Amino acid sequence: MIERADDRTPDSGHPVTEETSPLTARDAARLLGVNERTVRRAIARGELRATKHAGVFRIERHDLSRYRPRKEPVPHRPKGRRQQLRLLPTAPALAPFNVPEPRSSLIGREHETRSIRDMVLSAETPLVTLIGPGGVGKTRLALEIAGQARDAFIDGIWFVDLSPIRDPELVPGAIAGVLGIREAAGVPVTDRLRGYLERRRTLILLDNFEQVVSAGPDIATLLSFCPGLTMLVTSRVPLHLADEHRFPVPPLAVPDTTHVPSFAKVQLSAAVQLFCRKAHAVRPDFELTEANAQAVSEVCVRLDGLPLAIELAAARVNILAPEALLARLEHRLSILTGGSRDVPARLRSMRDAIGWSYDLLDETEQRLFRRLAVFAGGFTEEAASIVAGQERSGSMLDRLASLVEKGLFFTRDTPGDEPRFAMLETIREFGVEQLAGSKEAHDTRATHAAWCLDLALNASPYWFTSEQKRLSDQLEREHDNLRAAFEWLANADDRQAVVRLAGSIWPFWFVRCHWAEGTAWLQWALAWSDGDRTIERSNESACSAGRAACG
Repeated sequence: MIERADDRTPDSGHPVTEETSPLTARDAARLLGVNERTVRRAIARGELRATKHAGVFRIERHDLSRYRPRKEPVPHRPKGRRQQLRLLPTAPALAPFNVPEPRSSLIGREHETRSIRDMVLSAETPLVTLIGPGGVGKTRLALEIAGQARDAFIDGIWFVDLSPIRDPELVPGAIAGVLGIREAAGVPVTDRLRGYLERRRTLILLDNFEQVVSAGPDIATLLSFCPGLTMLVTSRVPLHLADEHRFPVPPLAVPDTTHVPSFAKVQLSAAVQLFCRKAHAVRPDFELTEANAQAVSEVCVRLDGLPLAIELAAARVNILAPEALLARLEHRLSILTGGSRDVPARLRSMRDAIGWSYDLLDETEQRLFRRLAVFAGGFTEEAASIVAGQERSGSMLDRLASLVEKGLFFTRDTPGDEPRFAMLETIREFGVEQLAGSKEAHDTRATHAAWCLDLALNASPYWFTSEQKRLSDQLEREHDNLRAAFEWLANADDRQAVVRLAGSIWPFWFVRCHWAEGTAWLQWALAWSDGDRTIERSNESACSAGRAACG
């Protein structure tokens, strides 16, 4: 609250005692039977005289005795906020609305739209943050909500694009500029905003807040003084404010391709519907058929259901059939380019979209992110500590939680108490690219392979015992990591390690019926060990036993 020059209380000349000493805003609120916010509002409106020393209001008792609170109740939030909203004026003939009109209908977000709309319209959730990785559709959802909530916000709905701003101190000015509020000399822009919004029922949509997250306290201040204000924020990271209600935006639902889905089920998939709409836009004769449905489904699954990735891929249908497109997704970031020129540069390719989030990380987080990209299929906190190395700043769990909040990792439900972390494959490919271009690539890959070998060696003595179920479950969870380790060791020509790993892990292939895969690796290991005197005979014998069992 700013100090007003005309709010100074003259010296009464009386000695300072308990009966004559100035009151704090809290003391005044208690004596009046109102909450502290009512007192602060009265001071701001000039209805109650007060001075301010060291950030604390001081109210003389004789000034308090002359003050009469307004009749309108202003109790504490959340219950009080609903009551405050009832006191706001009725709707004007046409409320301001500057929100961009979506160019197409929203696909597959019925549940999300309903949930977010209910939060935005509730007096108990004045700050709603849509959180998720780049390209998941946060902005599109926010635009949809703004359109549906138009009648509820009688003083207008405003869209503020924060993507061009890097300095958090400029955020209040950006909001004021959109609302048409001019700055005044000597008056903080937050005070001007507060004065404008204090008695209005308004929704402000703040888009791309992640790079100015330090401006969060300014948002909290506005909300605390403006009972009719609701903020809908899109961000790749949470704001960490008391009133914040977070809504993680998930990818679109994709078909279950573990079994060949029926054509009818493929047609119902939101991800497939989005693919088809974009494909039809670039190739009007494109149709989803029973012949190409499986390929389209696989494309959507490989792209993790990310709307931006699906639209970029579908735009290639003008030259590539879905089957040809699927074959090229082994290196998906190279093909997910060529977005529309009328969208921000960061959304014209998936590499740029993910790179935007990566650039917002500090150096320690960037190093951890690219090292952890070595894991295929996920990892535990313990595995991350072993492979990515201990950092000085903070615990590994805290740093992993930070990367989850920033939309670069997610957690999977697994048996037991330990969380399992993973990346969307599209994001992981970006991480692998960053790792490959760094100096720690070889050491990180080697450490990961050594960790996988230790898993296999530690399990080896306990196969065909009472521990077999637990071990096979563990290695099944790490199956993709084991495959990645085999491939890296083979490419590195580390024959000794390949033979040791194959010789130790073959009971897992046998128990879990991965016979074809196991046989292929065992035959490769035996071919390498033939005539190589550096290979331990015990490992070679184990591979022979495994081939006999799996073959």
